Amino acid sequence: RELVVFFIGFNVSSGPTADVRLRRAFRLGLDRTAFARGMLIDTSLVTDSIIPDGFPRTPRTVPGPDLPGARALFKELTVGGKRPRLRLDYTAGRQEIQDAFVALAEHFAALGLELTLNRQQNLNQLMALQEQGRSDAWFGGMQADYPDPDGLLRTLFRSRAQGANGFRY
Repeated sequence: RELVVFFIGFNVSSGPTADVRLRRAFRLGLDRTAFARGMLIDTSLVTDSIIPDGFPRTPRTVPGPDLPGARALFKELTVGGKRPRLRLDYTAGRQEIQDAFVALAEHFAALGLELTLNRQQNLNQLMALQEQGRSDAWFGGMQADYPDPDGLLRTLFRSRAQGANGFRY
């Protein structure tokens, strides 16, 4: 088993994802298992944590989506009849991955979120957007070199400029 985690990250300091209600609604509306299946990821590896199951810890139960809760929050975020908007930056090499993102956008449209897909040509372009704080949300991933959560967490969330803290925590 590899010590890899894939995630949808949010810039919490600016843009639409600075509003915790949008992030919460997205989380409630996301069907992790269906998205993983569309991405051709083994659904037994789906977790509800930034720390993959290969690390020493107690596995967490993955909650199913709460579609009514997501709809209610997206409705709360609707202003003047305009639905909330979110741009998701990602890269997609295989057609199955592109199709999974299109299905994700359609799923969230049915819940009340206008999810705009912004496909980047390569990982360097995606990383530049998030490092500059110009990405609202992005699909990312990390692989740990050794089985210690600190290796992932320090890289993803450190407050110094180095590292992948596009979340802006």
